[in-house]
Amino acid sequence: MTTDREAGPLPSRRVPVAGLMVAIVLWMVTGIFIAEAVAQSAASADSGQAKWGWFAAIAAVNEWFVLSGVAKVTILGTAFQAELYDARDNDAAITLKGTVRDGRVEVVAVRRSTEDRPRNLAGTRKTGRWKDPPAGRETILLSERGEPGGLTIGLTRELE
Repeated sequence: MTTDREAGPLPSRRVPVAGLMVAIVLWMVTGIFIAEAVAQSAASADSGQAKWGWFAAIAAVNEWFVLSGVAKVTILGTAFQAELYDARDNDAAITLKGTVRDGRVEVVAVRRSTEDRPRNLAGTRKTGRWKDPPAGRETILLSERGEPGGLTIGLTRELE
């Protein structure tokens, strides 16, 4: 028996594979990520930092599904840690723990409330700035190496 989280989001939230892949490629190429969960950038009341948004594209048998929400990300020196909260119920959906060095991020991702095994993800951390208006965006894109389909996670936050 599978839980709702294992089976993926409600059918109305399913995203065709082609559309998902186009969105991921555009995001990787341009640094732009468009999603309702990430479009709102507000300062976090408890930490004084901008909120992080996230998405996870997860391969299931014959389909993909997408989760998204807000995240608590901590980067201290080379240590990286994040809790990704599901927008559907605000429960912690995925935890990430690893390192970041010279823009390269390597983490172990654990999907909570599932029987899925921990997954090794690697990717890049980038910051883009612009002058008018003065602002920027920090992005992290992680993917699973050596697995067909696998798990892809994107994190982003707006900078002032």
